[in-house]
Amino acid sequence: IGLEVVDQIALSLQGGWSPWHRPPGQVSRRSNPPSGEETASSLAVTIGEGSHIGTLRFSDFTFLVPVSGGGLIAGIGAALARLDPRPRLVGVQPETAPFMHGLFYRGSQDGIPDLPSLADGLTGAVESDSITISMVRQLVDEIILVSEEEIARALAFAFYEYGEVIEPSGAVTLAAALRDVERNDIQLAIVSGGNIQPEVHARIVADYAGEARA
Repeated sequence: IGLEVVDQIALSLQGGWSPWHRPPGQVSRRSNPPSGEETASSLAVTIGEGSHIGTLRFSDFTFLVPVSGGGLIAGIGAALARLDPRPRLVGVQPETAPFMHGLFYRGSQDGIPDLPSLADGLTGAVESDSITISMVRQLVDEIILVSEEEIARALAFAFYEYGEVIEPSGAVTLAAALRDVERNDIQLAIVSGGNIQPEVHARIVADYAGEARA
């Protein structure tokens, strides 16, 4: 499926990729980024056709970003808006907490229940006067929802395929990318965070031990 794990991708607002990345199949632990570079996250995953990432520009990608209150995706969107052409920017939320999704598509989060989720870092309503609401509406192209099962399977996939321990709130983007690996565009999933209780992670990866390979 043309999947590559990239450790701490450096954002260049000149519209090109830094050559700072690993070849497919080689995974190392997180390291500090080079000085002077801004990074989107400690881990990113690209899924798409087999073009080498070093030859591509940001505009070739669809960026997938976890969404809760909208701060992360608004900041990334503001940076990407300086590029011409601008990459496509898609937010991802759990189905159980689609608060920004409601604000984005119908201008309201009224009536949305705050249900439990593996991705508990993405739950909770958005503050009604948050500046991120208008920024997300302006800068984001789409917000999609993923199920609890998709989140768990993505977390297990990251562990079994690449040895990466990621938290469910970061795994939502990988879940969205793995849902549709036959797309013609190249999706870059921002996977933010590795904060998960060891026993929870062990239980999830054990549940999906036989299904980790997409």
